[in-house]
Amino acid sequence: MHRKGLAAAGEQEQHGHALAGPGYGVVPTGTTPWTEPTGVLVTPLVQELIVPLGTAHSPARRQAEQLLVDLLESVPSTPLTLPVPTDPRLRTITDALVADSSDGRDLAAWVDHVAAGVRTLTRRFRAETGMTSAQWRTHARIRARIRAAPR
Repeated sequence: MHRKGLAAAGEQEQHGHALAGPGYGVVPTGTTPWTEPTGVLVTPLVQELIVPLGTAHSPARRQAEQLLVDLLESVPSTPLTLPVPTDPRLRTITDALVADSSDGRDLAAWVDHVAAGVRTLTRRFRAETGMTSAQWRTHARIRARIRAAPR
């Protein structure tokens, strides 16, 4: 398999690497068996290998890249699906979060806007999406970062 180099977030290359939230990262297509940019759980070892990617091209960086790619080949990917709820109250919230992934409002901030209690929204979110609203927001932010990453 042809292995491209990894680029740290902010570098201007066609195949970028970007951190996308606590505990997750994005690696470019072509460096792993994955066919598209994919979220992976970033272990402490992987996190330490990412640090040299922010430095100029050097032997240490190339070694870190190679080891990181080798490690990521065996790491299970995290599906970044974003289930869309059918409840109109939840859709109002999720549509706003997709439109602006930096929107930091939690469910309590939406209570008056969608005319539903926090407990109701919390239960409906879990029932309709299979995840908490915080998990859903994290996935939405990761997807936004993937779309923004250079290709």
